[in-house]
Amino acid sequence: MVRRMVPMMVLTTLVLVAAVTESQGSTRSISINGTVPSADQMARLQQLEQLSGVRLPDGAYWYDVRSGAFGVWGGPTLTLVPAGLDLGGPMPS
Repeated sequence: MVRRMVPMMVLTTLVLVAAVTESQGSTRSISINGTVPSADQMARLQQLEQLSGVRLPDGAYWYDVRSGAFGVWGGPTLTLVPAGLDLGGPMPS
């Protein structure tokens, strides 16, 4: 009986950890300039989100490192963030 309970407890724990992780927003689907941000870049993005009070929805975005212009991929500038940040990949030409 104990042997059967241990795998069930492990499975339950994994499901709970996955649910908590998802509810905390750790699972994100964001690309910037066609590149998935690294862990450091995501941390920087989360700092911007905290400062602005707005959480960026999952999606594809572009960022111009020279001007700080930021928007939805294929769309116009939606906002300006500090220029020179390491976010995503290089702006396509």
